[in-house]
Amino acid sequence: LYSSCGIATSCLPRSNVEAALRKGKHFVGDRMNVAFVFPRISFLWTGTSSLVAGQRCVLRQPSSRSCTALSPPWSSSLESLPASESPRLYHIKFYSSSRVLGLIEELGIKDKVNTRVIDAAKLRLDPELTQRNPTKRLPYLELGDGLDGVIESGAIIQFLLEMYDTNHTLSFPPLTAGDSKDQVRKRAQFLQFLYFGPSTAYHTIMPIFFQTFGVPHDKRNQAEIQRLAGDWDRLVVGVLVKQLKESGGPYLMGPKFTAVDIAISFDLMTASFTGVPSLLADPLLAEYFKLISSREVFKNLYSP
Repeated sequence: LYSSCGIATSCLPRSNVEAALRKGKHFVGDRMNVAFVFPRISFLWTGTSSLVAGQRCVLRQPSSRSCTALSPPWSSSLESLPASESPRLYHIKFYSSSRVLGLIEELGIKDKVNTRVIDAAKLRLDPELTQRNPTKRLPYLELGDGLDGVIESGAIIQFLLEMYDTNHTLSFPPLTAGDSKDQVRKRAQFLQFLYFGPSTAYHTIMPIFFQTFGVPHDKRNQAEIQRLAGDWDRLVVGVLVKQLKESGGPYLMGPKFTAVDIAISFDLMTASFTGVPSLLADPLLAEYFKLISSREVFKNLYSP
């Protein structure tokens, strides 16, 4: 995968690029024109602050290029692996790995990404698993084929979207040179809320969950719960409601159900388990949660 012409920069001769690639060079470049080559994976950063991903670009003239969309360069190699070596998600029911499993089921790729349900003891104590995943946390996606695994919910979701959601059923396409302001805005919002659930929302709701779940009502620290609920209202509810209003709903990105709705559903589910009514009291947020929790995948993931 290569191109030798940037945007508003001088162009490298195509022969120079090809010759360098044949010799196994790690990069060739001039200014912002840099072609990176790694085993099994090649990609391109070219032009003035522009990222061209998932495209094959051929130089036509010194000032123009022709690009065609490609599947991710590693996709075909992973998809052709036997089931024992295909990507494998390690999952515990009601853990945050549920976000990733929800994506797998909504995309319909259970035949391409295996799921191994484990328990907390295996996660903490299994020597083979802890060697590969020393954080001892979930989610953990094992890539197979001798590749390192991936941790962090948002990163795994984005990785799987880039690999398998090539028609952007649950996502918005990566930016390319010449995209409109509206495309830039939507992509930026999509990435923001893809990571918002596993980061801000998760770290805001879990302290409330630990203060309430399984704790008798008369034993709860109500003052602390109210303080934490105030953080949830300010940091999470306010942000989600604002986005729902601006996008026009009914989903976070507007009329289209996407991976960001899957990602945030885990945190809203957790809020519903706390028994603190004020967490989901906002009418617009309550309607949104009712909508996403009515999906069959959600019901299968979070039913007792």
